[in-house]
Amino acid sequence: MIFASVMPLLKDSSLILLLRAPGCKEQEIAEALNKVLSMDGVLSYRDPHFWQHSSTVTIGTIHVQVTPETLEQRIVSQVCAVFKEIGVQNLTVQVEKDEYFLHMSGLTSSYREVLEMTQHMHSVGHPSDGTKTI
Repeated sequence: MIFASVMPLLKDSSLILLLRAPGCKEQEIAEALNKVLSMDGVLSYRDPHFWQHSSTVTIGTIHVQVTPETLEQRIVSQVCAVFKEIGVQNLTVQVEKDEYFLHMSGLTSSYREVLEMTQHMHSVGHPSDGTKTI
């Protein structure tokens, strides 16, 4: 009797500890990611990670690559609004432009190496990494 009553609590706790998104939200998250790709100025996204922080709080992070003329704050607010609609209470959005690659080139020997490395990362990424061809 006690064992049967503890099982739901154990299941919820293990999903929280594993940093997993609730199964019921996976389809909603996929649809929200598609909305992000359709926003003006968004080229792609990478590293989307959503998980359940507690039994009622879902949080996440995402990197969004945008065109150089795109306003970062507009993208952050739009992306946050999309995910707030599906119940993600806390979202960290990192907006990346060409300046990101210039910064990274300062950390390595050349800009071309960083660009090639990033393109290679996109080409071997998993199918749902948000990369789209222009």
